Amino acid sequence: MGIVIAAAVLAVGIVIAALFITRRSGGAIPLVTAGAGAAAVHAVSDAAPPDLELAERRAELARLEERALSKEQAIEAKLGDLARREQALADRERNIEHDRELFQAAKREHLMELERIAGLTQSQARQALLREVEDQARHDVARRLRQIDEETKRDADRRVRNILSAVMQRIAAGHATETTVAVVQLASDDLKGRIIGREGRNIRALENLTGVDFIIDDTPSAVVLSSFDGVRREIARLTLEKLLLDGRIHPARIEEMYYQAKSEIENHIIEAGEKAWGGH
Repeated sequence: MGIVIAAAVLAVGIVIAALFITRRSGGAIPLVTAGAGAAAVHAVSDAAPPDLELAERRAELARLEERALSKEQAIEAKLGDLARREQALADRERNIEHDRELFQAAKREHLMELERIAGLTQSQARQALLREVEDQARHDVARRLRQIDEETKRDADRRVRNILSAVMQRIAAGHATETTVAVVQLASDDLKGRIIGREGRNIRALENLTGVDFIIDDTPSAVVLSSFDGVRREIARLTLEKLLLDGRIHPARIEEMYYQAKSEIENHIIEAGEKAWGGH
């Protein structure tokens, strides 16, 4: 058994030596060495318990060494990648700085060319630009003032219309009565029935022909004619007065008297217009 233990110890020593040499040289661990370590662990499986524990610890150290070496290699690879990226960024920064210098040079050349073409220095061009901006600002201010003035006038007109509307509503009732209503006096209230006619045929004929409302109510001895059209209202008034004078009130007579009254009113309008034109 002593020979077996010695052989196991020797195998473990060989594995550790191989790991140490590989670690110092930066190379990978040969598969044969890892296999030898496994064989050593297997070889000591029949060894005495103290020697077996020692062999297991040495095998564990070998595995840890392999894991640490793998991590170190990964870190070195990442460091190399970072170094390459840093170099690429530095190159890009140098390119950007070079392009910036080229842009500044081109800008200076462009300004010089503009000054040569315009015959103005940069200061003179700046003054001209400021004057143009001031003129534009004055124009904008004047336009804004006109806009404010127009808005003020519109607001004032709206307020005036509202005031006039309120005033007209207060005083319109009396004026409307005077300008939209005519009253025809009757000799007696018995004439109201004749004006209305059988089943209202006479008053319907009057209203259809004249376009005026004939209001026959409790007002004693009077018929009210209502219409916004003053000419129609006057024709209706004259028609009714002719019918009352004639005494015959029926649809045919109503139509005849209507056209007579209409002709008289139209002739009167023409005469009044000619007089007004002649006097002018």
